[in-house]
Amino acid sequence: MAMVSVGILANILFFYDEQKNGKTDTIAKKDVIMLIILLTYTAILSVITYTDLLSLFSVLGTIAWLISVWIKDVKKYKVIAIFTAIFWLVFNIYALSISGIITQIILVIAAICGLVVHIKNENKKPQKAEDKVEV
Repeated sequence: MAMVSVGILANILFFYDEQKNGKTDTIAKKDVIMLIILLTYTAILSVITYTDLLSLFSVLGTIAWLISVWIKDVKKYKVIAIFTAIFWLVFNIYALSISGIITQIILVIAAICGLVVHIKNENKKPQKAEDKVEV
C-alpha cells in the first residue's frame, strides 16, 4: 500500500504539471526535482515498511515505474515496464497474492507484446527521400 501511495502522488504531480505547463518531450529541471522528491518519498516508505530483502521488490517495481514514466521515451518506457512487472510479480509471489500474481503475469505478457509491436512499427517506418541511397 505504501508503494501504491507513491504512484498516486506521482500521478497527481504529473497531472498538475501537465495541466500547468503542457505536455513536453524533454526533461526539464522541474522534472528532475519531481523525480528526486518521489524517490526520496519512496526511500522513506521503504525504510518504514521493510521486513526482509524480498519485501524490497515492491520498492524496485515502484522505482522502475517512476523512472520509466519520468524518462519520456516510449521505447525505454516499454523496456522498463517489463522489469517493473517482473519486480512486482516477484513481490506478489512473496506476498502470496494470487490476484497480484495473475495480474503481473498478464502485465509482463502485455509489456513484452507492447515492446515487440513498437519495435516492429519502428522498423516499418518509411525512409525519408534523402535517406534512400540508390545504386
